[in-house]
Amino acid sequence: MKTWDEAWEFALRLLGYRGRSKKELSDRLKRRGFPEDLTSGVISRLEELGLLDDATYARRWIQSRAELRPSGRHLLAWELEQKGIDSALVRAQMDEELPLEREEELALALARKRLMQLKGVEKKRAWGKLANFLSRRGFDWEVIQLVLNRLLDDD
Repeated sequence: MKTWDEAWEFALRLLGYRGRSKKELSDRLKRRGFPEDLTSGVISRLEELGLLDDATYARRWIQSRAELRPSGRHLLAWELEQKGIDSALVRAQMDEELPLEREEELALALARKRLMQLKGVEKKRAWGKLANFLSRRGFDWEVIQLVLNRLLDDD
């Protein structure tokens, strides 16, 4: 029989490696065989102590992704929703941490870097490849158009 102490220690160990959403931690505890009542109790206690907070997790995720692997709002929102973060909370954190101006800056920096790799490629084809690249990174068409227009102005 799994005990509270075992569930608590396992949860703390997981949180020690990296931050997690409530859903991620709950899923891991359940996969380890802890019963639902024990899992929800541990999660509630971690929330009370401020050790588990989806808003903080979402904010840190967005900040980390902006620094390490810049992506657009669409991709980041999808990733966070896959981790069980409420879509309203995702939108609120996104508005705070990744406003449109910041998203454009990230997309422009990525596009400039990618454009260096496309030297020698016909211009029209390079623009198409660049647009597809930014789209795969989760940037919406409005941002992609702004970036391509700025690059054309710089050209």
